[in-house]
Amino acid sequence: MERQLFKAGLLVPAAGLFLWRCYCLVKPRIPEFFDGCMWDKWFGVYCLGCGGTRSLISFFTGHPLLSLWYHPMVFYGIVMYFFFMGSHMLSFLSGGRVKGLSFHAWYLYGALIIMVLNCVLKNILRYGFGILMK
Repeated sequence: MERQLFKAGLLVPAAGLFLWRCYCLVKPRIPEFFDGCMWDKWFGVYCLGCGGTRSLISFFTGHPLLSLWYHPMVFYGIVMYFFFMGSHMLSFLSGGRVKGLSFHAWYLYGALIIMVLNCVLKNILRYGFGILMK
């Protein structure tokens, strides 16, 4: 399974560049209705994914702490991606002498816990203290 994940992970940078280019081309033309989180607009609470796009943009523009504030799951995902891909690249280059990082379900459970805690904390800060994510 790790080999398939590694091969799929090699496509991530190319797919990311393609999606970023599409975003840059389309963003100015997105109607205001679709701009932002619909959950936040309709129900007035942050959802599990609120801040993800801002977090990704902040991370790749050199603001990792701001990225953590917007959504720590993005930072966690990027760090895990680089650890996984780096360890498997070392394994590939060393001819298997270095063992790559194994996949464990708790990585996903950890991600889910981060998402839920982020959602709860951001909504407490919003309604308890008036601190907005923006």
